[in-house]
Amino acid sequence: MNELAIDIKNPLTEPLNKMKREMVVREFFADADALTDYPLSLYKYISLRPEKFYCKRTLSEQLKFLDSSGDSSSIFELINENVSSLEQSLKLLDDINKKPWHDLCISSDEHDLFRHCDNNVNPSYLNLVEGVFGNLIHLNAIASRQNRNKSADGLDIFNRFEEIKRTPLDFLAEDYCNTTRNSIAHGSVKYLHRDIEFRDKKKTITNTHSEYLKRFDSVLDICNGLALAYKIFFFKKLTNVKIPKQVLLEELYAQTEAPWWQIEGCLESEVEENNSQLVIFIKPETRDYDKVRLSAISTAVLAERYAPGYKRYFLSMRSPVAFHGFAAFDGEIIRDRRENKASKWEEYSGIIENDLIFWVPFIKFPKLMNKIHTYYLSIKLFLTTLRLLKTINSGVELHSRNTKIHRNGWRVILNADVVIESSDIVSTSDVKHKGNNLIKVALKVARKNLPLYSFLRYLPLGYARVSLFSNDYRCNHLQSFGLRKELIGTVKLQKIMRIKSPDLFGSSIEHDGKLTYAWNKSWLEQ
Repeated sequence: MNELAIDIKNPLTEPLNKMKREMVVREFFADADALTDYPLSLYKYISLRPEKFYCKRTLSEQLKFLDSSGDSSSIFELINENVSSLEQSLKLLDDINKKPWHDLCISSDEHDLFRHCDNNVNPSYLNLVEGVFGNLIHLNAIASRQNRNKSADGLDIFNRFEEIKRTPLDFLAEDYCNTTRNSIAHGSVKYLHRDIEFRDKKKTITNTHSEYLKRFDSVLDICNGLALAYKIFFFKKLTNVKIPKQVLLEELYAQTEAPWWQIEGCLESEVEENNSQLVIFIKPETRDYDKVRLSAISTAVLAERYAPGYKRYFLSMRSPVAFHGFAAFDGEIIRDRRENKASKWEEYSGIIENDLIFWVPFIKFPKLMNKIHTYYLSIKLFLTTLRLLKTINSGVELHSRNTKIHRNGWRVILNADVVIESSDIVSTSDVKHKGNNLIKVALKVARKNLPLYSFLRYLPLGYARVSLFSNDYRCNHLQSFGLRKELIGTVKLQKIMRIKSPDLFGSSIEHDGKLTYAWNKSWLEQ
């Protein structure tokens, strides 16, 4: 990776990014690997969904495979030969992860389920299996054949999964269904009453909607586990192996992200013959020209660091508060400044073509308003950093999930799920110590999701029932979770006495002030 002599860190976002790097180090680099700059892009595997649901067993086994082969030249040769397919797989996986429906509560209506499967799940499942899953296990299949002194020819998708059954990653083949893949690819999927039938030339299988959706989620989690293993390996071996460009571009996205600036993607193109350029698509959300100019220059300099070799870097800016903007940067001049160890912003003068960054907001604010907004963002980021620091020190984080709120008389009724993520084992005393905070977190999110004109935002709480979980899951999984051991229990606050609701079956009831806890028997026994 190319090193910069200039420090272009954003003073507003850098304290928060520093906290995120510390969490990445604790989660993925606990063995104190010699990295000068821990990758910020891996933070999404801690905070974002569905990335955070990656299969931990897959990550562990794939890292063992890569690390055990890491000292030999054979694994580097295999990666360098297949770097383009790995890059395509990681890009496709990133696109699938960005789909908005991964963490939504799936409707129980049969028609909505059919549409969701046909329009969203089926195409994504096919892309996952053929474009991601099969490519990410290709190296494992090749290594397995080499160990058996067999030729690596003829390793199509089906044979890769057959070969993987001979390795410690044999459990991955359990979630691959060749019949489902063939059926979707050839358009022979049939929707029955609450079932889905997949058929190819050799076999027919029938799954319920929940079985099919769970299989898709499982395949996606496995692919995220494989991708994370590769990324950790790449950052450990920066100088020994070709790193897919997608890995470095994701680092670019993370390094430049700010409340007013977000990169949505990149695309290679040519301006003229043999004059390549990298088009960077950005969504700015500010009317302040100075913020846009500084962020644009930082993005171009970092883009040349993480994705060098382009003659031109073109920023295409689409915003809901401004006209379409753009800026073009000379890649050769940026490279020359970097190689000459330019350490001051003044030394980067001349990198903007025609010295033009076109950015015209629909409504221009006075500079005083822009300065006030900058102070507001600074305070907001500072509070976010403090909350993250508190989470790191305490080791406990609360996530509100599946919040539902409605009115009963002149009070509101709250039903929600709250996940208590802790670095240690959660006990009943830990839960009771959080007490009212468990309900406050859920109520805050429920009200925030309502429009400003809704009366429910302002009515007092009359009844709350919150289900508590020790692990985070997708919203549709939490809806029908059952009494598994990851369900801690429920906490109830009742001010409207006429409401009657049953407690968990077989639960242990405990009263603590105004709160009533129903401890799940399976959780207590583990």
